[in-house]
Amino acid sequence: MKIALLHYRVGENDGVSLEMKKWRTVLERMGHEVSYIAGSLGQEEGYEIPSIMYDNSRNKRILNNAFINLEEFSPGSLFEEIRTYSNEIKRLLIPIIKKENFDCIVGNNIWSLGCNLSLPLAMEDLDGRKPFLIGHHHDFYWERSFYSNPTSNYVKNLLEDNFPPADLDGHVVINSIAQEELKTKNGVLSEVIPNVFDFNGTVCNKDTFNHDLKKKLGIEKGDLVFLQATRIVERKAIELILHVLKVFTEEFFPFLIGSRNPSGETIDRRSRVHLVLPGFAEKDSSEYHQKLEALSKIMLLVSDDIR
Repeated sequence: MKIALLHYRVGENDGVSLEMKKWRTVLERMGHEVSYIAGSLGQEEGYEIPSIMYDNSRNKRILNNAFINLEEFSPGSLFEEIRTYSNEIKRLLIPIIKKENFDCIVGNNIWSLGCNLSLPLAMEDLDGRKPFLIGHHHDFYWERSFYSNPTSNYVKNLLEDNFPPADLDGHVVINSIAQEELKTKNGVLSEVIPNVFDFNGTVCNKDTFNHDLKKKLGIEKGDLVFLQATRIVERKAIELILHVLKVFTEEFFPFLIGSRNPSGETIDRRSRVHLVLPGFAEKDSSEYHQKLEALSKIMLLVSDDIR
């Protein structure tokens, strides 16, 4: 089969991009031909349609008027703008679908999160042979406060009817909680395919980028490293790991002295505990970033073991 993985963006370190990469690897091992279609491709190859990006200026204007303050449109003209924008997306998307003649398109969050209200409409009436459409729902709009107060009944109905639409060929969620919630809220049945990690895969090796990472981060022999493998965004509740580290350094670390860390190095009283984040912060998370820095400074006063 020829399969397209569709999303607002790929090739970055956000969870959806990473899961899409895993899906592509597995599907290609199964013999399928897989392509990306996204608003931005990052480091990947594929078809790039900037109108799909949720931080596209026109899309952001629509979202601001749909969920924050309806000041640049009337309800009717907002409806027209969303429809016009969907036609623009469709005009760019249809030639790609026709050229590749995809058998299946897997839309990641495009029918569940509401980051682009026009994209599901562009997928409603595909010209010619319609590929099998699967919604891969990592997140839902009702889980985000941003979407909780639509500025018009049209937007409210748009969310209820299209995020997700009941008539997709298939729905995939990442856990049984989401599966039950989707069934209860929308009457939609879905399959659970959890996010996974390939424990048999190749362990990361040293390369030109990471060969001096420990030196750059001040990690010495015998130190311990905790990885918060998420973007810096408030809903990830990163502040909780600071409290975990406080308890760890005060109550558990003393019992580890004399033992070895995962690198086989001896832990002693000079060993330190490091918290490492990928450093990928969303554009709108600067305030949260500052809160984390302030909290970490308070925690530093409590325990010098947290660096």
